[in-house]
Amino acid sequence: MPSATETTMEPENAFQDGGSSPPTVHNVNQSEVHANTGLAEPSPNIPQELKPSRYHCSPEWHLSRLVHAPFAGVLYSFARRISKNSGSFHGSVLGIAEYFDVSRWKVQRAIKALVDSGFFVCIAQEIFQPSVYRVISHTDWAAKHPGRCAVKEIFPWSEEEGDKLRVSLWNASGGKVKYQPYQLLALRKTGKTDDEIVAAFVTFVAAEQARRKAGGWTGRWGAVQRGFSRWLTGQAQAAELEMLGLQPYSSGAH
Repeated sequence: MPSATETTMEPENAFQDGGSSPPTVHNVNQSEVHANTGLAEPSPNIPQELKPSRYHCSPEWHLSRLVHAPFAGVLYSFARRISKNSGSFHGSVLGIAEYFDVSRWKVQRAIKALVDSGFFVCIAQEIFQPSVYRVISHTDWAAKHPGRCAVKEIFPWSEEEGDKLRVSLWNASGGKVKYQPYQLLALRKTGKTDDEIVAAFVTFVAAEQARRKAGGWTGRWGAVQRGFSRWLTGQAQAAELEMLGLQPYSSGAH
């Protein structure tokens, strides 16, 4: 049997219907195949060093970089779902191509890229039969390829293990407003709970977005913290409230 790193594509099963039926893709029990635990050599197209990122690493991050095989990401997601219980995947190349309305060459190129990069491991291969692949999870792939993943950058305002109010306000603003610890302290000194502060901030941001849309302008959000604080503490005067498009703050309204 060919090794896990062998990527030559076998011809379609001559006894199948030539691809006129839906893809013949299904789960394979581990008892039906001989396991091969070796990972293929990683593709040179997979980044070889840690990369800072705004998000946690994922299979999509790696596979999007396989520019010579753009279908690889789609096929990996499909195979991962199909093989959820058994971990093994096989199907007619022509059938998969017809299912996704792509050429068989695009499917073959994607399979080769997934094998070369280590996200597919060939565990059974016969002439005139679909090959069987183990679909490697990102967790397992990363364990076998240390230092090859994106690393989420940790900012003072988005630290997941840090102040949850800071994260909530950052997300409520769509990533536009960054609160520093001293500003959070001032908000909490108003006597409002974190949930009340977040609910009020959501209202304030919605009004700010509506104001910008109506005026047809964009710009920095640096003044939002001050405006929100004045509104939350009842310091905003009638003219300022009119400009903001808000009524005086009332906890009962949130």
